[in-house]
Amino acid sequence: MTGKIKPYHITDLFNARIFLLVCLLFVAVRGRSQDTVLPAISADRPGMATSPGIVLPYKFQIETGSGFEHFRNAASFHEQGMYNSSLFRFGINSFSEIRLQTDLVGIKTDSLQYAGFNPVTVGSKILISGSKGILPDVSLLVNLTLPWFGEKHLKPSNFAPSLYLLMGNDLSEHFNLCYNFGMEWDGESAISAEFVAVCLTASVNQRFSGFIESYDYFARYQTPQFMADCGCAYLLRNNLQLDISAGTDFNNLRSYFIIDAGVSWRIPR
Repeated sequence: MTGKIKPYHITDLFNARIFLLVCLLFVAVRGRSQDTVLPAISADRPGMATSPGIVLPYKFQIETGSGFEHFRNAASFHEQGMYNSSLFRFGINSFSEIRLQTDLVGIKTDSLQYAGFNPVTVGSKILISGSKGILPDVSLLVNLTLPWFGEKHLKPSNFAPSLYLLMGNDLSEHFNLCYNFGMEWDGESAISAEFVAVCLTASVNQRFSGFIESYDYFARYQTPQFMADCGCAYLLRNNLQLDISAGTDFNNLRSYFIIDAGVSWRIPR
């Protein structure tokens, strides 16, 4: 083990983040609206399913938030405070974007307690085809987690790639169905885990929407994980979205929960 780290509490997850979020809101709201010029922001958060949508060309988008994950049963205990999870996206052209993500976390288990950065993940999302009739929007998301950076308990021994096929259909003016299929490697084993997610989003009006989704992991020699979450998003401005969500694990309904809240901001508007 490394040196002793000061214990954290759930309130620590939000105190440091409140100031940053207030600053983001202040800067974004002060600008004059250009809602009639650009379409509303399309964010990958909240939720685990990823939209096939691409960031507009030459636009920079920040999607950041904080969360808390808790698991406890008779045999084990795990808490993870997601102090900050940040995804940075930049639109290269009308069909591709580049991405970078890292997280600052604090983890506590029965025997360990540590805090630090998750390894940096770089990637790209590429639009393959747009929707036509019943045919969905289709994009390819490729990520690569690097083994060089991050807290030593968290970074992989080798490169950890992941590959996802992202699809989405507008079912009506108010409903959208998004579904993903992917493969993930952890950087320690050659065996991959398969990822499947299905998300239904309902738009109450032009600014408020809610979602419910199921996302599952399947890996050889391991018990499948069946997860679900739900939440909502509010479009404060065409370039600024707030969100909140909560989820659980169907295998551990009484002992597991996760909550998350964040903001997505497109620059320039």
